[in-house]
Amino acid sequence: DDRSRSPPQKQGIEEMKKLLIHGWGYDTSAARAKTYAEWAMGTKWTSDEIEGLEWDSVPLGTGKFRLFESWAKGYIKPPLSTACYRRAWDNCKEAADTAKHLIKHYDGEVHIVAHSLGTRVARLILEDEFVNFKGRVVLLHGSDYVGPWLHICNIRPNTLILNVRSEHDQVLKLLGQHFGPNGFNEDVVGLHGIGEVHPFSRFFEIPPNV
Repeated sequence: DDRSRSPPQKQGIEEMKKLLIHGWGYDTSAARAKTYAEWAMGTKWTSDEIEGLEWDSVPLGTGKFRLFESWAKGYIKPPLSTACYRRAWDNCKEAADTAKHLIKHYDGEVHIVAHSLGTRVARLILEDEFVNFKGRVVLLHGSDYVGPWLHICNIRPNTLILNVRSEHDQVLKLLGQHFGPNGFNEDVVGLHGIGEVHPFSRFFEIPPNV
C-alpha cells in the first residue's frame, strides 16, 4: 500500500559540510573543483568534507563556452584582454543560483569557502534574503568588490565571515582588480579588506602570516 510508505527524507548535511566555490579558469568538472580546493588551500580534503560547486569560469575554452559563442553574445570587444573574464563575471549569477538550490535542499549548516572570483558567487548567494544561510563563510584572496560586501555585513550581521587577504597578492593587483567591470576604480576584498564594517557585524579580516 503506497499510503504506508514513509515520506522521502531530506538529504542530511553529512553529505556536504563545506561548499568550495572556485575562481576564474575552471570548468564544470567536480574532480577539478576538488583539485582546485586542495591547491588553493594547501590541504587535502576527504569526499565527505567538501562539495565543489561545478560552474564554468573559463568561457573561452571548449564546449558551450567556445570563442564564437562569446563573440555572438557581445563579450569579445575591447579590451580583448578582459573578454573571457567579463563573461565569467556574468556566469557567477548562474553559479549562485545553482548553489542556492543546493543549500536550500540540505539540513543544518553549509559552510562556504570561496576563492578569487568565487567570492562574487558567494556574495550573490548571501544577497538573496530567501536563502536561510546558517553557516560560516571564508573568503580567500577575493576578486569581488568591497562595496557589495559592506552591504552583506549590514543585511547578515550574524553570519561569521573570515576574509583572508593580502595586499601583496600580485595576481589580484595586476589581473583580478583590473579585469572586473569597474576596473581599478573600486577595491577588491582580497587586497586591503573592506575597512570599517557595521559595529555588530561578524566580518573579520585575516591578514597575511596569521
